[in-house]
Amino acid sequence: MVFIQDILTNVKIETPSYEMEKECIEFIPSNQCIQKMHMRLELERNISSLGLSLVVPLSHLDDESLYYNEDKYNNQKTNKKDLTGGKEKEWYEPFQDQLFTYAASSPITTIHVATGTTLYLLKTFGIVDNNKLLYHSSKAFFPRFQVHRVVTNNFVFGQSLYEVGRRIYNLITYGGKLEKYVNGRGDTIRGKKVYIQGVQRIKEDGSLKSTKEWLLTDNKYLKMNLKMAGAIIICDYITSGLGIFTRKSKPYSILGSLEVAITFIYSLIEDESNSQFMGMFTVPPFFMPIFVGFTSGSSVYTILKGLIVGGFMAKSMELERGDGEKVIQYLSRTSHDFWELRHVVIKTLKKIPVFDTILTEIEDTLARYNIYFDEIKHVVLENPNDILNLIDNIKEKIAEFQASQHLKNPSKYPYPSDAKNDVIKTAIDTSNDTKKEN
Repeated sequence: MVFIQDILTNVKIETPSYEMEKECIEFIPSNQCIQKMHMRLELERNISSLGLSLVVPLSHLDDESLYYNEDKYNNQKTNKKDLTGGKEKEWYEPFQDQLFTYAASSPITTIHVATGTTLYLLKTFGIVDNNKLLYHSSKAFFPRFQVHRVVTNNFVFGQSLYEVGRRIYNLITYGGKLEKYVNGRGDTIRGKKVYIQGVQRIKEDGSLKSTKEWLLTDNKYLKMNLKMAGAIIICDYITSGLGIFTRKSKPYSILGSLEVAITFIYSLIEDESNSQFMGMFTVPPFFMPIFVGFTSGSSVYTILKGLIVGGFMAKSMELERGDGEKVIQYLSRTSHDFWELRHVVIKTLKKIPVFDTILTEIEDTLARYNIYFDEIKHVVLENPNDILNLIDNIKEKIAEFQASQHLKNPSKYPYPSDAKNDVIKTAIDTSNDTKKEN
């Protein structure tokens, strides 16, 4: 507070300056800036001449509420605009936008994850029995004909929270990316509105797909999953002897093989040299389906089914990698590299006596069974009339094989005198037993 004599002697009229003008321009339009500054100067003169500084401190002259519209200024501070022209986002809106954007690009994966999670919650509260939803060859078809098991087993993610969480992670990570690759990128959502329109809901003629076409009739990813699931079901049904050999087995889910197949196709189209597994381990994409299969506790048979079905589907759809190379060409080239690596690994292991004996025995067994396959193939495809001589031809081929092994290593493969009479006899080194007897 100041007194009247101070006002008359010490009060100086503040002149307009560049800083004042700059401050004014930041908040109000430029055509009003001069008028506001004159209003401020006039207010200062009136206070000084009337001695109102006894009531109004001069320091309050810097309070913008004296010459600005306070409500308008507060609205300018709170109603900030973002890039999309909307109001300032709440804390949850960025996550909401990401969720809607993911659902727009990967709707099938989103529905799959949401349905599986719901079933797990219902099972946890005892409302749903998952055993009535899992697949079983003799229950899904003859004699029970519970065909719904063919579909519902794909939505049972597991019995524990870990199994459910791991399946959800794999489906979102690999299935979502694969769906976006197969169907195209979807819409980008901001504030529950389409910010950038994708290509997933657009037909080839440029028209917009209906919801039914987008999710069902014209969805390539959905058709791909249905074909792979059908192939796995048919394979299981045939290998189970049309349900006869699995009558006493427990129901299960084919999602294990389908999960490996999806991951395998993703690994084939992935261009990056390495990928993150579970966000912790960096591995080549080609090994990703094997890691997914073994970490889920799947058997080797389940993993092989997924690899075969996934590779066949990638070939039939003629998928391409980012560099334009056909997936089947990449698979052939990579398989050839692994085949060459097999020779190096076997050659190295054979330097160890224990592995040398095991690997040699395996190679001999495979070579013998290959003779059977070749002769049967010859009879079935080339000369059916030669079926009467099938046994003799197999004995002769095996005798020739044993003779060739004897020439390569006489000490390890002594020439058998009765080779023609022993069709499936394996070459076992008995030199140690002979020494013990002597």
